[in-house]
Amino acid sequence: MNIYEYEDSLKYKVAVMQAALEGKQVEYFCCDEKWCVAPNPSWNWANAKFRIAKPKEKSILEWLQELPEGYRERAIRNYDENFCGSHDKIEQNISSALRHAFDWHHSPETYSFWYDVYCYAMNTSRKLPPLPVEPKKSLEERLTAIETWISKYGKNE
Repeated sequence: MNIYEYEDSLKYKVAVMQAALEGKQVEYFCCDEKWCVAPNPSWNWANAKFRIAKPKEKSILEWLQELPEGYRERAIRNYDENFCGSHDKIEQNISSALRHAFDWHHSPETYSFWYDVYCYAMNTSRKLPPLPVEPKKSLEERLTAIETWISKYGKNE
């Protein structure tokens, strides 16, 4: 992995800022003592450690597999290969893959849910939103499903 290690110099700071502006993944050593994706290039440089990581390239579906359980299944269920030409799109990080996987506005979970998951993907020290409760089917929907099954497979005699 190509990484520019932390240096306390103007040359280093310019390199990090330039990398962020070019869309490269810039990480910082956060308070949890792990490397987190830096959300934007306007940092306080005092006592900070930053690095520029060589991006990993994966398909959107490969990135979605890395989401935590529950979120992964929902994202894959919502995946739309026609959205943003994502069927053959290669992404460099999970947040970018999530942004291009499907239209958040038209998902059952809503835009705000996926925005919070996206923010988590950008910085895993943030909390994931609670998983939505799956709506229970109405009595009418359940009866229709049973009738459909009976008409398709017949009664068990």
